[in-house]
Amino acid sequence: MTFPDGTVSLAGALAILLLPPAMAWDNSVAPRPPLAWSSWYALTTGLNCSEHNALSEETVLETAAGLRRFGFQQAGYSTLIFDDCWQNASRAIDGTLHADPARFPRGLAWLGAELRRQGFELGLYTTPGAYSCMKRPASLGHVQQDVDLWVRSFGIRYLKYCVCNTTHALRQTAYAEMQRVLANTSQPVVLEIDPFMERPFTTWPQLGHVVGAHPDVGDRWEAWTKAVEDLYAWGTYGAPLRGHWPLVDILQTGGAQTAEEDKAQVSVYVVLCSPLLLGVDMRDSARLSRVAPLLTHKRLLELRCDASEPGPVPAPRRSGAAWWRPLRDGSVLAALVSDAAGTFSVSWGDLALPPGPHLVEDVWSAEKWPMQELSLSVPQRGARLVVVHLTSIVLVA
Repeated sequence: MTFPDGTVSLAGALAILLLPPAMAWDNSVAPRPPLAWSSWYALTTGLNCSEHNALSEETVLETAAGLRRFGFQQAGYSTLIFDDCWQNASRAIDGTLHADPARFPRGLAWLGAELRRQGFELGLYTTPGAYSCMKRPASLGHVQQDVDLWVRSFGIRYLKYCVCNTTHALRQTAYAEMQRVLANTSQPVVLEIDPFMERPFTTWPQLGHVVGAHPDVGDRWEAWTKAVEDLYAWGTYGAPLRGHWPLVDILQTGGAQTAEEDKAQVSVYVVLCSPLLLGVDMRDSARLSRVAPLLTHKRLLELRCDASEPGPVPAPRRSGAAWWRPLRDGSVLAALVSDAAGTFSVSWGDLALPPGPHLVEDVWSAEKWPMQELSLSVPQRGARLVVVHLTSIVLVA
């Protein structure tokens, strides 16, 4: 862990320093913040596996159909992550953990193959503890056995390694162990780790391709804006990123928020290099008709962080009303966010840019115009997402 003076615990440091050679960091597994669908929020809303839980073979196949029909798969949302309650209530006699046969009658080896046939990948959930959040079996004492079955037989390519039912002592080594075991499969499995209370971006800067750095975030403006402020205050964005992406939380787009609030949330998440994991019921056609244009917007997705080229991805920054991030070509991606409607200005210097004028591109509308300074009208509880291009412009009076 990190102590108040900023030092890191010996156990936390050794968990990284003692990793074997097979654990060399491979950012090519997730060169960009992943795009995926998650059953959490979408199909699981209860407090246990028997209440308000629609996760099943049938609903997964319906979800895949919805992802295709509304253009999500074509936009890159090609992984389906089964969160808690996919598991059987107990392990088999040989210790293996299979899917709940009532929910998945043909098993996950069959379903994983079927999803791959349709162009998707399968992701699963577990925790380092003995039990999951919903009290189903988890991976304590079975890490190697679980990885062998889930990766080699089910074909998973994403693993969410949650924090439920763990201790501080267990967390010091559990995530490094899982990363080592996954690396030794030689398969490109994205590892999501969620030990948010350990401040993972400062304690374990090379563990996990996706890092759940905050507790669950409600589907409210106040909740997600506070969450991103928390992450900034906790030092999440204190260093360049490279294939190690900070997940704010799973998106519930099209739910309780207004359309402007949803657009602002997605805008800020892209600036902050957060994966876009969709907790949206893909069987709800009316909701999907509203949110698909937002979540599959081509220019928006092009602007996600990218570690596929040499060099680190510059860390996001904050200047007044603007969350912003330098792009590799010298331009800047900025989201101006506000509770109240109004006109907000940010100087070029605050964005680490030379004096203007500069060409400003509205990401959503594709409009472009020259500006002497960045000054934009922002709707109430909304945002403006722009790219400031580093170009020489002469304004004619």
